[in-house]
Amino acid sequence: MILTLIAVGSYTGLRISDILRLTWKSFNGTHIELFEYKTKKYRRIKIHEVLRGVMERVRSSIQAECEHPILRNPKRDTVYCIQHINKKLKQIKKDYSLSLSNFSTHSFRKTFGRRVWSQAGYSEKSLILLSFVFNHSDTKVTRRYLGITDEEIEAVYDTL
Repeated sequence: MILTLIAVGSYTGLRISDILRLTWKSFNGTHIELFEYKTKKYRRIKIHEVLRGVMERVRSSIQAECEHPILRNPKRDTVYCIQHINKKLKQIKKDYSLSLSNFSTHSFRKTFGRRVWSQAGYSEKSLILLSFVFNHSDTKVTRRYLGITDEEIEAVYDTL
């Protein structure tokens, strides 16, 4: 369950409310298509080849049916709830002495954003693209969301 959450969250940037609604059938094609729960906006997300491979391995190991949710609790035949997942993540943080201030289901969405921003050379263009991906009103919201500091922005100039 945790591997699935980390992979999907880190490769799609989806909110947990949307991840919980995904089924294994969502990964049969080249894209995930959905209407976001929070915004009610349509999203079409390309499935990265690494994510596809992870999902295929997980699905075959648990022998899930296409219509089953990807975060299905097999003991209760229900979808895991956000509170249960957050408890699991807090336990992982404790067990592995992770030096994170906050570790929750939302961490993977932020990780996605920070990775995109980093891999694009900390560019303004990547912040603009992320503001569209995250449905933020402008890049100021995206900067604040990702926790980007003025020092990090100034450090971009040192990379030239």
